Amino acid sequence: MSGPISSVNESGWDSLRLAESCRGTQIGPPHLLLVGHSNYCRAFDSFRSMTDFQFSQVADYRELWAARYLESLQLAILFDSLHSFELEASCRLIRRRWPKTRILIFRYRMDSFDRSLYDARLEPKVTAQSLYSMTLKLVAKQFESEPGVIDKPEPGRNRSESLH
Repeated sequence: MSGPISSVNESGWDSLRLAESCRGTQIGPPHLLLVGHSNYCRAFDSFRSMTDFQFSQVADYRELWAARYLESLQLAILFDSLHSFELEASCRLIRRRWPKTRILIFRYRMDSFDRSLYDARLEPKVTAQSLYSMTLKLVAKQFESEPGVIDKPEPGRNRSESLH
């Protein structure tokens, strides 16, 4: 893992903005919950080595439901290995149990999925830098507003990398 969260890590990504957002909260490094596993995202291993975030992982909805011991999660990352009904149930559980936690989904298609259940979506074939950048944005936004009150995408941004 790289140095403290407020440093520039070896990839060149500056996490100072995140450190500023977390200052005074006494939460330490952001805690990310991984739900499922990615069938495509090779960048994820690189992403994990780029940060000093804390990670917890559950395999599916049942393990998520049993994970009552987890506290102060900043971001839940739900992978494409979850079936659509399991993905929706997981999002609803996260919104209910950890209401301030942001939700990032790795999935190609989100047909008829309630957009209020997640904060952002990335396609599984994403670069580690895009994943890291989106993670920083979502974690920083947790301290600014409630879930679902996220900025609209900037003009010209790739839809799969936008916040709603």
